[in-house]
Amino acid sequence: MTAAVDRGASPGLRIVIAVLIAATSVLGAMAAWRASVAGSEATASERKAFDDEVARERARAAVLNSLDSTFSSYIRSEEERRRAEELRSTAKAVAGSERAQFLAEADAYDNLADINVAGIRVDSLRPDGTLDLERAFEIEWDQAQRAEDLDPEPDFAAADKSLEKSEQLIGLTALMIAAAFFLTLAEISKTVAHRVYFFGGTGVLVIASVLLVLVEMA
Repeated sequence: MTAAVDRGASPGLRIVIAVLIAATSVLGAMAAWRASVAGSEATASERKAFDDEVARERARAAVLNSLDSTFSSYIRSEEERRRAEELRSTAKAVAGSERAQFLAEADAYDNLADINVAGIRVDSLRPDGTLDLERAFEIEWDQAQRAEDLDPEPDFAAADKSLEKSEQLIGLTALMIAAAFFLTLAEISKTVAHRVYFFGGTGVLVIASVLLVLVEMA
């Protein structure tokens, strides 16, 4: 009974335990550092995602404002064409200088219509000359997306992944602390229980090390 109480870890085992405790400290520090890095990456990705979301709304507002201007130009051009046709119809019923005046006014309205149409993208008009607002939106939105990143979803996904990784690494840091605790007990214990502490601490260390590698590889 006395031997069981006084034996404790042998000198050789104490050296092994000291090495394992040192390894645990290094791996724990590494896990804590990587957790901090992953946390910073999550914050950066989340900030980028919010910036993209703001940029998307700003670009959307700009596109809608541009479409409103395009629609207004188209409506004005259609009204000017209609007015020009009315003047030409009226000119047919008169003669002389009055007819010339009506035709001149009709030409002026046609010129105004041409000016308004010139401000409209050709590829946003249908073959018959009518305005296709849906296509106009698609064209301008595509240009806006080419100009800057307007999709926050990939960054939100990256933020979630980095945050999950950070949380996992923090958990592994706790395991490393537990391993160091058991190994320390194994080192100072003067009873046969030092074997339980040793194998328990070593087992936790091995599991935590494997998980650390898997988390870093994920």
